[in-house]
Amino acid sequence: MAVQAAFQAALGHNGFSEEAQLAVIAQGFNTMSLLGLVTSDQIKQVCKLIHESPNNPVPINIVQQQLLLAMRYWVLPVNELVSLW
Repeated sequence: MAVQAAFQAALGHNGFSEEAQLAVIAQGFNTMSLLGLVTSDQIKQVCKLIHESPNNPVPINIVQQQLLLAMRYWVLPVNELVSLW
C-alpha cells in the first residue's frame, strides 16, 4: 500500500487530480515500475480511455499525458536492471 500511495503522490505532483490519479490506478498502474512494462502508445491509449470513458470521463490533458510518459521513461532503466537478475 505504501508503494501505491507513493505512486499516487507522484501523480499528484504531476498535476493529476485525485479523480485522475484513481482512474490511472484503476487501469492497473498502482506502482511506478508498472509504467515500464507497457509501451508509450499503450500509455497514450490508457489516457484516452480514461478521458473518453462513457461512464465517468476524467480529464487528462496533453501535459499530464507527457508527464506520465516521462515517468515511464524514468523507470525503464530500473526495469532493465531488474530483468538482469
